[in-house]
Amino acid sequence: MFLLWQTSQGTSLRLASRPWLISTGEYGGSGPPGKPGAPAAVDAATGGTGPNANTLCGHVDNDPRGCPEFSWAPFWPGGSVQGKVTTASLAKDLKMWARMGHPCGEDFLAGPYLAKHPEFHWQACYLKDIKANPWTLFEAKK
Repeated sequence: MFLLWQTSQGTSLRLASRPWLISTGEYGGSGPPGKPGAPAAVDAATGGTGPNANTLCGHVDNDPRGCPEFSWAPFWPGGSVQGKVTTASLAKDLKMWARMGHPCGEDFLAGPYLAKHPEFHWQACYLKDIKANPWTLFEAKK
């Protein structure tokens, strides 16, 4: 899946699915089929590793470029706060894997983040710790 949209800064292309496909067991990753495994923090644009705005988790809080298509400054406190994945074989059984927190498993800790980026202290009353919970398999009642 490629996400493409127009902004006042120009056209932005976000590459989303390639790292996800790599990180699932069915596509050669470390997890069992359908369950996300490492590496979830693959930069879709460069192929490098490490959390930034081009990874599935969208770690804009670690990215010196920020996310200009959303008018987010460098190191803006933004990114994914939950993840879900399914495959055709899981979907036929009405199942999916889900995790609250960054899909890569990293925690977002507001205190250390604000100490490192005091320019965002004005958001201190809104920023809360986001702990990554374990991947959990959900299924419909039968």
